Amino acid sequence: MTSLEAMASGVPAIACHGVGAFSAQIKDDETGRLVERDIAEALPDAPEDMLHDRAALTTAGHAAYTHVEQNFESKAKRRQLSRFVDPC
Repeated sequence: MTSLEAMASGVPAIACHGVGAFSAQIKDDETGRLVERDIAEALPDAPEDMLHDRAALTTAGHAAYTHVEQNFESKAKRRQLSRFVDPC
């Protein structure tokens, strides 16, 4: 869920490929970065790599927002997600 929250805020998400639902939520090198979980250095290096190219970071942020809006933002999806979140 945190990856969707980040992407809905226009922030590209970074996660390990093949872990949980991240591969279904994040489009690698389009809406964020999926790194191989077997390569220990890959995850900590991913944010730094993304920060070096501000234009690509901005493009990925816009793409992430659009991806969530088009695929996860609807009343039905919000109701589905709300079952997993306790109200504050």
